[in-house]
Amino acid sequence: MAELQLVTNVCLNPQTHHPVADTARGNLVCAVPACGFLVAGALIDSWQVSVLLRQGELFDLYLATNRNDLFSGRSGMLVRVIKQANPQALVQLKNIFSMQHPAIHPLIKVGWTGYGKQLFLLSPFEERGSLARFVGSESHLALPILLSFVRQIVDALNYAHAHNIVHGRLKPENCLITTPKTIQVADFFYASPIFMDKQRAVTAVLAPEQLLARKEPATDQYELALLIYRLLSGKHPFPGSMAGQEPYVPLSFTRPDLPHQLDQVLELALAPLPEHRFYTLESFFVALQSALNLSISSASLEETSLGVNSQNLNLDQRLMPKMPSLPLPRVEFAMPQQVESLCRLAGHSAPVEGLCWAASGNNMVSLVKQSLHFWRINQRGGVPIKTVLEKEGHMLSVHWSSDNMTVATTTTTGMVRLWNNPYDMSSLTTPRSGWHAHEGRCSALSWSADAARLLTGGDDGYLRFWDASTGKNIGGWRAHAPGGITAVEWLPDNRLVASGGEDHLIHIWRASNGARQATCRAHTDEIRALAWSPDGSLLASYAGPQDLRICLWNSRTGELLAECTGPQGEVKGLFWAADGSWCAAISLDGLLHCWATRSPQGQIQSQTIALPGIPVAAAYLTEQKKLAVALSDRLVYILRLS
Repeated sequence: MAELQLVTNVCLNPQTHHPVADTARGNLVCAVPACGFLVAGALIDSWQVSVLLRQGELFDLYLATNRNDLFSGRSGMLVRVIKQANPQALVQLKNIFSMQHPAIHPLIKVGWTGYGKQLFLLSPFEERGSLARFVGSESHLALPILLSFVRQIVDALNYAHAHNIVHGRLKPENCLITTPKTIQVADFFYASPIFMDKQRAVTAVLAPEQLLARKEPATDQYELALLIYRLLSGKHPFPGSMAGQEPYVPLSFTRPDLPHQLDQVLELALAPLPEHRFYTLESFFVALQSALNLSISSASLEETSLGVNSQNLNLDQRLMPKMPSLPLPRVEFAMPQQVESLCRLAGHSAPVEGLCWAASGNNMVSLVKQSLHFWRINQRGGVPIKTVLEKEGHMLSVHWSSDNMTVATTTTTGMVRLWNNPYDMSSLTTPRSGWHAHEGRCSALSWSADAARLLTGGDDGYLRFWDASTGKNIGGWRAHAPGGITAVEWLPDNRLVASGGEDHLIHIWRASNGARQATCRAHTDEIRALAWSPDGSLLASYAGPQDLRICLWNSRTGELLAECTGPQGEVKGLFWAADGSWCAAISLDGLLHCWATRSPQGQIQSQTIALPGIPVAAAYLTEQKKLAVALSDRLVYILRLS
């Protein structure tokens, strides 16, 4: 704790500057009964209290100057004096005091003033002030500069959330401008229960859940969206005093020059219920940046103000989001024109319920209730290798690992089974390994691209990750409401996973930490299948028979980009071209429906191709353009698209 010294006898009480009675060494505060203000000239290390800046209900704010001007060239420090602090305040502030991040305003010293229950917090004074100077100002922040500041605020809040700290009082006044290009978030002490008296704040600047004494990371998202709205308009998005009980006033009413997509982003972040907002601050920022159609700017407040040229994004641009780490391949815009029949697979005792290719294209597997049929595929036809049986329940899904070595299945009893390479004839009679993955059915399964991990989803609403070599659970979380997860898909580069549920929702998650990047809302039936475009920029989905649309989503923001229509029956398969220039669906109407997603004309074009019969299951081998279609007559046709 800092060493405190009393070096003068003038009290800073604004009503009366009375002399100070004899006070013990170590007290900063006037000892006159019922006074409680600091004494001018009191020292905290080399910092000398000089003036009272502001009185408040919870704390008073003072300026302290450096006698020797030795502290990194700073001209002053702020001293906050908490009037009624919790006796355990120093312990409760430990995590706050230890936070070190370029975008978090540091606490330099904390300690007791030596009088009553008053606690002091010492932090640097920023001469440039805060973002409050831009609220209601005629000179708005240029959008690239605002976006750069928001990026820094998001970084600060993400760091705090990773340390289980929620700010809960974010506003322009505690976003301090430290240089023309940098900003720091201050006043994280609100996150600790250091006040003896209940904190009171203006309800208009609180997230609705705070009125119920709740606080979570989504609370900071709400307050950041409110801050952005106020900076851009100088007004409040909810004119009444109670957020969540008044309709959102579109930002475009006062700023018609801004992109209209911005209102969609801010209104979602300002949703009354935390679970209806963006799941993470990062996904909120990505959506904000996309709406503004800007990159992070290196401009500063001292440079010429930069505006933004809002553009009307046509469909073609929106379906091609730029992803530097995954460059888009050259597109030929050629949809398939016909199908060529290569061979047929016969011998199934019941309609086929699932099909899956090995990555090599030399093998495939067909699923019929409790049996798996392994096939070797050649130019002239398909040769059966082996049939294996599941002894506990019916199999629901089947997937082949990318290394061609293992087939994974799931069952109605919540089991996951791994079956060895079909060329090893003896190993196919029983599974290599198996484990109980979910309560109820385990209906969704996907391999990681490196074949090292499995992702499953079940009726219990949980996503779970598994080590494929050991069957050990290595992570997971509750992703959907009970009733369950009906589809999962792993992005080819392993960064993201997507899940769809009986709740009609699709969530996109970061595989590394379980952070939800986006939520996709449009379907009106349970999600049946998900398919990533090859570059990972788009996610395609289809739902149950009550919803015959194929939806295309921006994988970064969850924005619905297009609804592909045409199927007149339930969809039984969904896949992409190798270059991502088109996607296709197999439907019970007996047609292959194709949609060009990067049409030169800037709009989705479609066409259909007749299939040999009514399909009940399908699988596509992307690189070889081979399509396997199981028909209602129990035959499987191997087709080539051209």
